[in-house]
Amino acid sequence: MRKILWIRLQGCICVDMECSANAAAARFRGRELFQFFYAADNLDAEQWDIRSLGNDAKLMEKDRIAMIALELAVRI
Repeated sequence: MRKILWIRLQGCICVDMECSANAAAARFRGRELFQFFYAADNLDAEQWDIRSLGNDAKLMEKDRIAMIALELAVRI
């Protein structure tokens, strides 16, 4: 929990290791990268809060978010 507190004190509101790897690869290649975050679970507590990740909950909402991300990608 100390590491989470330290990260929060740095001003971070979310951490995503896959996106940071993509950002590093884009920087290395000299390419632009746009990332779309959808927070489906929470890891900053003593116990993992799975929320709607990995289940059929909120399927309509997940579909709408995916469509917004795709529309944004096309417009960029």
